[in-house]
Amino acid sequence: MAGVLVLLSIALITIYFRESSGGGLHQVQSAGATVLRPFEVAADRVSRPFRDAYGYFAGLVHAKSENGRLRRDLDKWRQEATQNAYAASEKTDLLKKLHFVNSRSFPGGYGFVGADIISQPPAAFAQQVVIAAGSASGIRKFDPVVTGEGLVGTVVRVAHNQSLVALLIDDTTSVVALDVKTRAQGIVKAAGRPELDLPARDRDRTGYGGRPERRGSLQAREAAALRGLQDPELRARADPEEPMIADIAKGAAVLFVAAIVQVTLLSQIDVFYGAPDLVLVTLVAVALLRGTIFGAAAGFGAGLVVDTATLQTLGVSSLLLTIAGYWIGRYGETTGRDRSHAPFVSVAVVTLLYSLGALILHYMLGDPASASRVLLDAFPFELIFNLILTLPVYALCRRLFRPPPTGLEEVRLLG
Repeated sequence: MAGVLVLLSIALITIYFRESSGGGLHQVQSAGATVLRPFEVAADRVSRPFRDAYGYFAGLVHAKSENGRLRRDLDKWRQEATQNAYAASEKTDLLKKLHFVNSRSFPGGYGFVGADIISQPPAAFAQQVVIAAGSASGIRKFDPVVTGEGLVGTVVRVAHNQSLVALLIDDTTSVVALDVKTRAQGIVKAAGRPELDLPARDRDRTGYGGRPERRGSLQAREAAALRGLQDPELRARADPEEPMIADIAKGAAVLFVAAIVQVTLLSQIDVFYGAPDLVLVTLVAVALLRGTIFGAAAGFGAGLVVDTATLQTLGVSSLLLTIAGYWIGRYGETTGRDRSHAPFVSVAVVTLLYSLGALILHYMLGDPASASRVLLDAFPFELIFNLILTLPVYALCRRLFRPPPTGLEEVRLLG
C-alpha cells in the first residue's frame, strides 16, 4: 500500500512537471484550490487576532534589541533638555539683572560681579550662603548682594575665590541703604523672625501510594475481567475486524485542519526562514498511534491538500509525507509507541529528513533552493518549533486515536 502511494506521488510529480499550465493536473489543482479557498478565508479571519498578537510580541522582541541604545539617547536628550531649561531660566534672570544694572536705580560709581551660590546654610538658623566670587573678582567686605528681586544681603567674609554672604532675613544682619525717592540714608534690617523655606534634601528612595498492592483472589480478578469484557467499548476493541471508518474520518479531519492552519497562519511565522510545520507534527502523532498503512495514507492525503492550497508542484509534499508517515508508523508498531520520548525523537528525526528530502526534490526539479538557508538558517528554528508543538499535538491525537489492542488482554485473564 505504501509503495503504491509512493509511486503515485512520483507519477503526479512527473506528469505535473511535464504538462503545460493548462494541463489536466493543473486544472484539478486549480479546482481544488477554489474549493479550499473558503476554508482558508475562514481560517485567516479566525487566526487574525493571533497573528496580530504574534506581531505585537515579535515587535517587542525586536524593540528590546534597541532598548539600550534608545535609553541612552533618552538620557542624553533629557540632560540636554534640563540644561536648556536651566539656561533659559538663567537667561531670564540675567536679563533682569542687566536691566537693573542699566537702569537709573543702579547706584552710580559701582560695578557688578555675577556669581552663583555654591553652598547653602548647614542649618536653618545660619542664614548665610557662599557665593563663587572673592577678592580675585574685586569683592570686598560689606559689599551689597542683589538678585533680580532686589537686595538680599551683604558680604561678611571674603576669600580668594569665595565669599560668605549674610542674608537680610538674619536678625543680626544690617545693610546701609538709600531711599531713591527721598534720598534719605538708613539701615535695613529684618523685622521679626521670617521663616526661610530651604529645599529639602533628596531622600533615599518574592509513584504510587506506599501501601503494597493487595493481591486479590483469582476469583475477584476473573470477575473484574468479565466485567471488562461486558464493556461495549472494550468488546469493540477486542474485535480484530473493527472497521476503521471512525479513525479515517477523525484522521482526515485533523490533518485537514492542520493543513489549513499551516498554509494560512503558521507559514507566516518567519524566524531566520524557519517556521513550525504543524502538518508534519500531526502526521507523526497519527502514524505513531495507527501504524504504517494509516500513516502513509494520511501523509499522502495531507500532502495533496498542502500542494493544492499553496499551488506548488503536485505530489512533492505527498511523496515526502507518505514516506515519513510509513517510517514513523513502522517505528510505532515495533518499539516506539509506548515510550514517552518516542514522539519527540520521531519529530526531530523526521524534521531533519523532511528538510533534506525537500531540498533534494526541489534541486532535482530545478527550483531555486539554498542548502545553507534550508539546513543552517531555517532547520534549527523549525526543529525547535516542531518540538514545542509535539507535546500538545500528540496529547490531542492520543485522545482521538486510542492505541489499538495488543492482544494481551486474554493473557492477563489467565493470571
